[in-house]
Amino acid sequence: MNRNLNQRWQKKYKRLKNKLPHLSNGQWSKIESIVYQKDQLLPATVGINENIEEPVDRKLILKFDYFCEEECNWNKLDLTKINALFRILKRISSTTVRELPNSGIIRKDLKEESKYKSYESLLSKVPPDASLKEIELPDGGRVFCFISEENVFIVSIETIHRHVD
Repeated sequence: MNRNLNQRWQKKYKRLKNKLPHLSNGQWSKIESIVYQKDQLLPATVGINENIEEPVDRKLILKFDYFCEEECNWNKLDLTKINALFRILKRISSTTVRELPNSGIIRKDLKEESKYKSYESLLSKVPPDASLKEIELPDGGRVFCFISEENVFIVSIETIHRHVD
Protein backbone atom coordinates (compact mmCIF):
# COMPACT_ATOMS: atom_id res chain seq x y z
CA MET A 1 0.00 0.00 0.00
CA ASN A 2 1.37 3.39 -0.91
CA ARG A 3 -0.51 5.47 1.65
CA ASN A 4 0.89 6.46 5.02
CA LEU A 5 -1.10 4.30 7.44
CA ASN A 6 -0.69 4.05 11.15
CA GLN A 7 0.85 0.83 12.43
CA ARG A 8 -2.36 -0.44 14.00
CA TRP A 9 -4.25 -0.20 10.72
CA GLN A 10 -1.37 -1.84 8.84
CA LYS A 11 -1.49 -4.84 11.20
CA LYS A 12 -5.24 -5.19 10.81
CA TYR A 13 -5.01 -4.80 7.04
CA LYS A 14 -2.33 -7.51 6.90
CA ARG A 15 -4.47 -9.85 9.05
CA LEU A 16 -7.45 -9.21 6.80
CA LYS A 17 -5.37 -9.89 3.71
CA ASN A 18 -4.14 -13.18 5.25
CA LYS A 19 -7.71 -14.22 6.00
CA LEU A 20 -8.77 -13.58 2.40
CA PRO A 21 -5.88 -14.86 0.22
CA HIS A 22 -8.20 -15.66 -2.67
CA LEU A 23 -8.97 -11.99 -3.43
CA SER A 24 -7.26 -10.54 -6.48
CA ASN A 25 -5.27 -7.30 -6.55
CA GLY A 26 -8.22 -5.65 -8.28
CA GLN A 27 -10.54 -6.63 -5.44
CA TRP A 28 -8.02 -5.29 -2.91
CA SER A 29 -7.91 -2.01 -4.84
CA LYS A 30 -11.69 -1.73 -4.50
CA ILE A 31 -11.43 -2.39 -0.76
CA GLU A 32 -8.74 0.30 -0.46
CA SER A 33 -10.84 2.79 -2.40
CA ILE A 34 -13.73 2.21 0.01
CA VAL A 35 -11.46 2.59 3.03
CA TYR A 36 -9.94 5.79 1.65
CA GLN A 37 -13.14 7.55 0.70
CA LYS A 38 -12.33 11.20 0.07
CA ASP A 39 -8.71 10.48 1.13
CA GLN A 40 -9.75 10.14 4.75
CA LEU A 41 -8.76 7.04 6.64
CA LEU A 42 -11.69 5.34 8.36
CA PRO A 43 -11.13 4.31 11.96
CA ALA A 44 -9.28 1.00 12.23
CA THR A 45 -12.16 -0.52 14.18
CA VAL A 46 -14.65 -0.16 11.33
CA GLY A 47 -15.58 -3.56 9.90
CA ILE A 48 -13.14 -5.57 12.01
CA ASN A 49 -14.48 -7.99 14.58
CA GLU A 50 -11.80 -8.95 17.11
CA ASN A 51 -13.89 -11.95 18.24
CA ILE A 52 -13.48 -13.74 14.92
CA GLU A 53 -10.71 -16.29 15.16
CA GLU A 54 -8.08 -16.64 12.48
CA PRO A 55 -9.02 -19.49 10.11
CA VAL A 56 -6.88 -22.54 10.65
CA ASP A 57 -5.60 -24.23 7.53
CA ARG A 58 -6.75 -27.73 8.43
CA LYS A 59 -5.55 -30.93 6.82
CA LEU A 60 -8.08 -32.97 4.89
CA ILE A 61 -9.66 -35.92 6.71
CA LEU A 62 -10.59 -39.11 4.87
CA LYS A 63 -14.03 -40.44 5.77
CA PHE A 64 -15.86 -43.52 4.56
CA ASP A 65 -19.38 -42.74 5.81
CA TYR A 66 -20.75 -42.84 2.23
CA PHE A 67 -18.51 -45.67 0.97
CA CYS A 68 -20.53 -48.04 -1.25
CA GLU A 69 -18.77 -51.35 -1.64
CA GLU A 70 -21.36 -52.48 -4.20
CA GLU A 71 -20.29 -49.56 -6.43
CA CYS A 72 -16.59 -50.50 -6.30
CA ASN A 73 -14.92 -52.33 -9.13
CA TRP A 74 -11.89 -54.34 -8.02
CA ASN A 75 -11.17 -55.99 -11.41
CA LYS A 76 -7.51 -55.98 -12.36
CA LEU A 77 -6.45 -55.15 -8.80
CA ASP A 78 -2.73 -55.64 -8.42
CA LEU A 79 0.09 -54.47 -6.18
CA THR A 80 0.84 -51.45 -8.38
CA LYS A 81 -2.74 -50.20 -8.10
CA ILE A 82 -2.87 -50.87 -4.36
CA ASN A 83 0.35 -48.87 -3.86
CA ALA A 84 -0.98 -46.05 -6.05
CA LEU A 85 -4.23 -46.01 -4.08
CA PHE A 86 -2.38 -45.68 -0.78
CA ARG A 87 -0.13 -42.96 -2.20
CA ILE A 88 -3.21 -40.99 -3.28
CA LEU A 89 -4.95 -41.46 0.07
CA LYS A 90 -1.79 -40.42 1.92
CA ARG A 91 -1.41 -37.38 -0.35
CA ILE A 92 -5.03 -36.37 0.30
CA SER A 93 -4.65 -36.68 4.07
CA SER A 94 -1.45 -34.59 4.05
CA THR A 95 -3.03 -31.80 1.96
CA THR A 96 -4.66 -28.80 3.60
CA VAL A 97 -8.03 -27.31 2.69
CA ARG A 98 -6.28 -24.25 1.24
CA GLU A 99 -3.85 -26.35 -0.86
CA LEU A 100 -6.49 -28.65 -2.37
CA PRO A 101 -7.66 -26.47 -5.31
CA ASN A 102 -4.10 -26.18 -6.70
CA SER A 103 -2.87 -29.65 -5.68
CA GLY A 104 -3.91 -31.47 -8.86
CA ILE A 105 -5.47 -34.26 -6.78
CA ILE A 106 -9.01 -33.74 -8.07
CA ARG A 107 -9.17 -34.75 -11.73
CA LYS A 108 -12.61 -33.28 -12.36
CA ASP A 109 -15.94 -32.39 -10.87
CA LEU A 110 -18.66 -34.78 -12.02
CA LYS A 111 -21.46 -32.23 -11.73
CA GLU A 112 -21.28 -31.74 -15.48
CA GLU A 113 -21.06 -35.51 -16.07
CA SER A 114 -24.48 -36.26 -14.60
CA LYS A 115 -25.73 -36.67 -18.17
CA TYR A 116 -23.88 -40.00 -18.34
CA LYS A 117 -25.89 -42.95 -17.07
CA SER A 118 -22.76 -44.66 -15.72
CA TYR A 119 -22.49 -42.01 -12.99
CA GLU A 120 -26.16 -42.04 -11.92
CA SER A 121 -25.67 -44.78 -9.33
CA LEU A 122 -22.77 -42.88 -7.74
CA LEU A 123 -24.59 -39.54 -7.78
CA SER A 124 -27.56 -41.14 -6.03
CA LYS A 125 -25.32 -42.17 -3.09
CA VAL A 126 -24.26 -38.64 -2.11
CA PRO A 127 -26.27 -35.82 -0.53
CA PRO A 128 -28.11 -33.66 -3.09
CA ASP A 129 -25.96 -30.61 -2.38
CA ALA A 130 -22.68 -32.55 -2.64
CA SER A 131 -20.49 -32.31 -5.70
CA LEU A 132 -18.99 -35.65 -6.71
CA LYS A 133 -15.28 -35.48 -7.58
CA GLU A 134 -13.05 -37.86 -9.49
CA ILE A 135 -9.45 -38.70 -8.54
CA GLU A 136 -7.38 -40.62 -11.06
CA LEU A 137 -5.54 -43.88 -10.37
CA PRO A 138 -3.13 -45.62 -12.79
CA ASP A 139 -4.50 -47.51 -15.81
CA GLY A 140 -7.87 -45.76 -15.75
CA GLY A 141 -8.75 -46.43 -12.10
CA ARG A 142 -10.71 -43.82 -10.18
CA VAL A 143 -11.57 -42.78 -6.64
CA PHE A 144 -14.93 -41.01 -6.37
CA CYS A 145 -15.53 -38.69 -3.45
CA PHE A 146 -17.13 -35.47 -2.32
CA ILE A 147 -15.75 -32.81 -0.03
CA SER A 148 -17.45 -31.00 2.83
CA GLU A 149 -15.29 -28.55 4.77
CA GLU A 150 -12.11 -30.51 5.57
CA ASN A 151 -13.78 -33.92 5.15
CA VAL A 152 -13.19 -36.00 2.03
CA PHE A 153 -15.93 -38.63 1.84
CA ILE A 154 -14.83 -41.61 -0.28
CA VAL A 155 -17.82 -43.03 -2.17
CA SER A 156 -16.24 -45.60 -4.48
CA ILE A 157 -12.84 -46.97 -5.54
CA GLU A 158 -12.57 -48.50 -8.97
CA THR A 159 -9.53 -50.08 -10.58
CA ILE A 160 -10.85 -49.64 -14.11
CA HIS A 161 -12.69 -46.70 -15.60
CA ARG A 162 -16.47 -46.90 -15.91
CA HIS A 163 -17.80 -47.17 -19.43
CA VAL A 164 -19.15 -43.76 -20.34
CA ASP A 165 -22.03 -43.77 -22.85
